[in-house]
Amino acid sequence: MIKNALENLLHQLETLELLIQSKSDSDYSSSNFTVRSFRADEILNGRKNYKSWKRMIINDLDALELSKCIISEDGDDNRTKQHRKKMKARTMMYLNASVNKIIRHAISLATSPFEAIKIIDTLR
Repeated sequence: MIKNALENLLHQLETLELLIQSKSDSDYSSSNFTVRSFRADEILNGRKNYKSWKRMIINDLDALELSKCIISEDGDDNRTKQHRKKMKARTMMYLNASVNKIIRHAISLATSPFEAIKIIDTLR
């Protein structure tokens, strides 16, 4: 009897967890994501503004809940594979919009935002 009650409770918790994840994924999948415009002095153009650019990028990506994509190759492993793929794509869009043409070319072959940020870090 206790075993059945515990199994039932566990099943309910798993269902609730799936519902929460599903809700989170659907909220995130909305198509209203936009990359903000960067002022000329905010665009990374080399060593001169690297520190301020990096601080800005980390703050912006934190606010957009995308910073795990530059911290870890896998991004946020609490998310589904499809969700992580979308997060990484959005983070790459953000990085590409915030760097100059030369740096954008340097990171164009990166397979993830994590790899792109490593390339950028070596350019400084």
